[in-house]
Amino acid sequence: MTDWGHPGGEPTPADPYQGPPRTAPYTPPTYGSGQPGSPVYPTAGYPAPQPPANPYAQMPPYGYGYPPGYGPQPGDGRPGTTIAAAVLGYVGGGLLILAGVLLFFGASFVTSIDNASGNDHGGFAGQLSLLGVVNLVAAGLLIAGSVSLTGRSARGRSMYSIGAAIVVVLSVIWTAWWADRSGGGVVVYALLFAAIVIVGLCLAWTRAVTAWLGGAKRA
Repeated sequence: MTDWGHPGGEPTPADPYQGPPRTAPYTPPTYGSGQPGSPVYPTAGYPAPQPPANPYAQMPPYGYGYPPGYGPQPGDGRPGTTIAAAVLGYVGGGLLILAGVLLFFGASFVTSIDNASGNDHGGFAGQLSLLGVVNLVAAGLLIAGSVSLTGRSARGRSMYSIGAAIVVVLSVIWTAWWADRSGGGVVVYALLFAAIVIVGLCLAWTRAVTAWLGGAKRA
């Protein structure tokens, strides 16, 4: 027969409730502590993990500069005076071609009048034809020189200079020829041609253009 009041037996209805049985407090295993059955993870000798690199950290702010490898590179920039000189060369060359065609037409017209009237103005017609040829030569030098100049060729600037010099001489000739013959319109056009090529020539010989062309020779 079981003794219900014995400490090793089951409690009797008369015994007060003592709560759940007492147990030892739980202690979690320490990694690398060497306790039996606990995993060991080495931690010493390894650096702490680094945060991922930001791919946009090296990018310049929006609107300021260019990323590396993009945009204009040092030494490759063409001076604006080069473009301006070339544009004036194209304009002057085009006007000279137009003037040359008009001179040829004038020479042909004078010859036709001479043939119809029996007069002889062959010398004047010849002068007009010669001036027309010179105009075309100067136009070719200006246009070719402008193309070569924008292509970073020092030879192009030389051709440009020769063409401009021819235009200045022609302007002086036309001004002297028509100044005493009531040819005010001709003198104005002659001075306009000279002004275009002189400004273009000054732009082509600026220090910036000279340095830019010199960089092409060193390269």
